[in-house]
Amino acid sequence: MREQTRVNSTRLLALVLVIAFAYTLSTFMGYSLEYTSLSLYVTTTHKNQQQLDPHHSHFKIGLLTYAWVNAMTLWSELTNTLMSLKPNKYLYFQRGLKALSQLQQQLDLYCHP
Repeated sequence: MREQTRVNSTRLLALVLVIAFAYTLSTFMGYSLEYTSLSLYVTTTHKNQQQLDPHHSHFKIGLLTYAWVNAMTLWSELTNTLMSLKPNKYLYFQRGLKALSQLQQQLDLYCHP
């Protein structure tokens, strides 16, 4: 029986290489952010969770960082509108925006050296 997928070995190898590179980049990003205060903005925490028990993998932290920064960039107009509805929460929003800019700098270091 003949293979119906017609996979080109060069393209398959290139795809596997790109996937491995993306996984490595995300893992390094998560590793560098895991024990910083910035990881609190990216991941969720539970009050009953012990500090020694890891809740997220380095890979997941890296992916969530990328997703959070892109979502905040994509929806910045809506975000600013929603923030203007709660002026008493301005200091909390400022902290989040500061964390966002620091995360963008971290992503730029990893993605555009």
